[in-house]
Amino acid sequence: MDGQLDIDELFADDGALSLPQVPPVKGLAQRIEELRTIGCCQKVAWSKLGCLAIISPDGRKVNVRNLQCSPDDGKWRLNRERLAFQANSAHEGHQLCHLAWNHSGAELAVVDVLGRIRIFQIVVAVNRLLASRPHDNLHHQEDDLGAVVGIVWLNTERPYPLYRAATRVGGQVQYQISQYRTMGPFHAPNRAALLAVTRLGMLRLLYQSPDSRWLEVTHELESLSSSNDVLTHASFCPDPGEYDDLMVWEWPSSKAAENSLLLAVQSMSRRHRLYRIQIRWTPGPPVHGSTPSVSAEVMVTPVKAALSGFEDVGVANGMSSNTSPVQPQLSHLKLLPVIHEGLTTESTFPTIMMVFSHLPTAPNPEFEESFSVIARWELQSTQSALHSQFDQLDSKGKKGSKNKLQEPVLRRLEDIVVDKTILSVQLIGAGISIAIFYSDGSIEMRDRVSFKIISAEVDSNKVTSLAQSGLSFPADEPCLHAALSQNQCVAVTYGDEGVMQLKTIKFMTVDSDETAALALAMQYAQSCVHYLNSDDVLAAVQAISRHANIHHSFLNEVWRALSQTADFTSEAQQDKVLRNTSIQRCLSAQDALGRHGGHRSMSSRVAWTALYLRYISSNLGMLMHAGIKSVGGGDTEFSKPDTLQSLFGLIRWTVDFVAFITDDLFDVLHTFLKSPPTAENLLSASNSLIKDRSNLGLAFILSSIPRSVLKHTIRYISLLCVAAQKGMQIAHDPEQRLTLRTVVDIIDGRNVAVKMNIFEKFLWTMDAVVGRSYQLISSSTNTPSTMKGNTTDTETSNTAAATTTNEGGTQSAPQHHQHQQLRDTSEKTLLLTSHIPSTLSPALQILIRDLIPALKREIEDPAAVYFGEYDHLGLYDPPSSSPNGDTNGGVKNGRRRKRKRKYGPTAVVVDVMRRVNFSREVVEGIDDDYDGDGEGNEGEDEDDGDDDDGNGRDETRVGLKKIVKWRRCTRCEAGMEDILPHMKGSFLPFFNQVPL
Repeated sequence: MDGQLDIDELFADDGALSLPQVPPVKGLAQRIEELRTIGCCQKVAWSKLGCLAIISPDGRKVNVRNLQCSPDDGKWRLNRERLAFQANSAHEGHQLCHLAWNHSGAELAVVDVLGRIRIFQIVVAVNRLLASRPHDNLHHQEDDLGAVVGIVWLNTERPYPLYRAATRVGGQVQYQISQYRTMGPFHAPNRAALLAVTRLGMLRLLYQSPDSRWLEVTHELESLSSSNDVLTHASFCPDPGEYDDLMVWEWPSSKAAENSLLLAVQSMSRRHRLYRIQIRWTPGPPVHGSTPSVSAEVMVTPVKAALSGFEDVGVANGMSSNTSPVQPQLSHLKLLPVIHEGLTTESTFPTIMMVFSHLPTAPNPEFEESFSVIARWELQSTQSALHSQFDQLDSKGKKGSKNKLQEPVLRRLEDIVVDKTILSVQLIGAGISIAIFYSDGSIEMRDRVSFKIISAEVDSNKVTSLAQSGLSFPADEPCLHAALSQNQCVAVTYGDEGVMQLKTIKFMTVDSDETAALALAMQYAQSCVHYLNSDDVLAAVQAISRHANIHHSFLNEVWRALSQTADFTSEAQQDKVLRNTSIQRCLSAQDALGRHGGHRSMSSRVAWTALYLRYISSNLGMLMHAGIKSVGGGDTEFSKPDTLQSLFGLIRWTVDFVAFITDDLFDVLHTFLKSPPTAENLLSASNSLIKDRSNLGLAFILSSIPRSVLKHTIRYISLLCVAAQKGMQIAHDPEQRLTLRTVVDIIDGRNVAVKMNIFEKFLWTMDAVVGRSYQLISSSTNTPSTMKGNTTDTETSNTAAATTTNEGGTQSAPQHHQHQQLRDTSEKTLLLTSHIPSTLSPALQILIRDLIPALKREIEDPAAVYFGEYDHLGLYDPPSSSPNGDTNGGVKNGRRRKRKRKYGPTAVVVDVMRRVNFSREVVEGIDDDYDGDGEGNEGEDEDDGDDDDGNGRDETRVGLKKIVKWRRCTRCEAGMEDILPHMKGSFLPFFNQVPL
């Protein structure tokens, strides 16, 4: 029968079995052709501040997104796309082709296909861009000869610490930290500047003057003789200065190298050239009443060094089809800088790296493969002998004592061949490692020197990187574009249709929570000291954690890596709490990791409250320093009614929080009076009270950092009350007197349940009691047994030495160190777990037996404390999010059952930065900031500035209702009205300077 299947032919073994070729991703051929044509075509770029910029598939828009934690389930996803800007008359409708963030991550260069460059900067919010160079007035090229083929931002001159490894020695973790200094050139006034190379060989220097104006200087590399000399790719790297004594061929001195770069270019004829670019900054004459200008001069020097063996790329490695040799074409050119001395044990040189890619042109029955070749050339030196007569130049007093000439050469290194298509290459970790993105969606980490893949070699005694600890990215789906987050913990990929895929680093080969916690803590500490956004690290911790233990291990190691102490019982150190930004980062991570959808752990509440009080205290402190000496007169912040009115909500929140803490302490006293625990059971009963009844006050008061922040806040509020009382006597403006009277009523009025001076005295007494408790425990001979059962061996051994003062007389150095370690371990345990350690048992007994009853006797109306309304403080969880399923927000046994709480979507939303209420129906963006499926809809939640009312407040009107735009925190559900800092009559500059 015709067409019938022959069983014998089906199972015949006389023919070779071959698998069908996997078709490449749609649009890959066009993407590779674009990479071969022009070197600047990066369509997605991730800022170090956390802003993800994307050019739309049609090339007409730039959208921005960022990581955001969902308040519903606590998972991290990308929020909805926000339109940053649209190509308009400034680009004459031409497509946008390249994005480049500067090194700080605050400014973005956007390039179109004709080479026009616009520059934007992040303002206030992580996903709001403002044009600082809106037009390219000096560049009106009407053809693609002005297209940019290479671009680089100049570095910022500052030293950076780099976390190289975490090593466990003798049960303790030690972090190896190296200091490295960024290499030049630098802009003279330390402002932004960038260099770009066009297809026509024109070097463009764009730099910002001291008055923030953008200026441009151009310089021609070489005159082009034919169309074959048109450039296709270019790459820059910092000039390393003199090495191997290359001064004979005028390699720059180390001082001159600070203002010079190396530039490698390729033309259409596959000709390669190398240049040294030097920038000379000249400050202008000082002008009275204005900032002096700065002029720039660009000097170009060709470096005579030819590439060797360029034509045999691909063929020399045996990559050829069955019919004819395959010659791959250049898709990437990158000039790798030297690694800073001290970051590697091997000598490094400037390295030209080229990526050559090959794709099958058509389906081939003989199975033509796709592959990429990484070729490298190191810029080194060679010696050539001179005639002996040159030695006689010394006798004539001329320079030239050497009889050998140092000449630059490019030494070919071994090629690397991969059977995948490379999409992009990115340097990470101060240039020590390289991330390579492939079209199949995989991401590979390689060592910069050896170019070997960094494989997972899990060693609990030494952790050097995320890849070495066993964490890597899955290859989910093929893609055309990819970008890595600022801390290499999250990546995004998307294909021809522009559908964004979010990848979080995961265990792919091995599984070790201990090494993962060390690696992620090291990366988080790195982001803190470099002032980077760290949301991607928290997203990775949340994704790989299967239980709370990794959260605790991660947080504990973050404190150690940042060399921070949690003990601020000593008065001499309490003033440092507000100024310590590292502690702020630690508390922020603790708050974020303690959120599980709508539910928050007790440690998360303690951390959030401490951060919020720090924010309030910082604003009040700046207000007092700005105007306390001129109360009632002069144009100061304090004398403006609008300024004080903007602080009413924060002051009222603090006063009510003090009453809330007092109510929690009274509840402890009431509970233990009803069922008195024994002295042996007091500690366990108190911990049960914190856990089962969500008693925030007990955990908050015993912990030194929250207690110190609260004490500072109360001190500023008391000073504000005294200043307002004095101001009322000399103020002439009725509105100002009324405002000052309101301040006094909020702080010290009749309706205030707990006076600030009473509670401040209670906090001072608590400091002394806790300090004596530590002294009592440290002087005991059975200190190890006292700690047993409350802190693990890992916590004790991994605790950094505290920097507290010696309070109990003279101690030997080992005893003093042990005493400091004991205090810091106890404070850290209480802060991270909300579990009272046994070292605080003496303080706990005195608190319950003496201090709380004494505080209650000083309160005029304890019933006002008990029946106070505290729901507006935002410290409770709705019943639907409580893990216990109760109806009191996680509070068991009918705690505060007399209050009728309202949960879920209410008619009122709170501006957390000012504690101002808004009607939910007039707030835009409160419910749609987050896209639950991780996919953005183009054009949603846009803000192009067209509806700015002139006061920095973006608003529209629907009928007679004013629509207020909303801005929310990326880590929690807290939000605020979207107001710009220049809004008149407000204290918003202070609000924006002190983020939560």
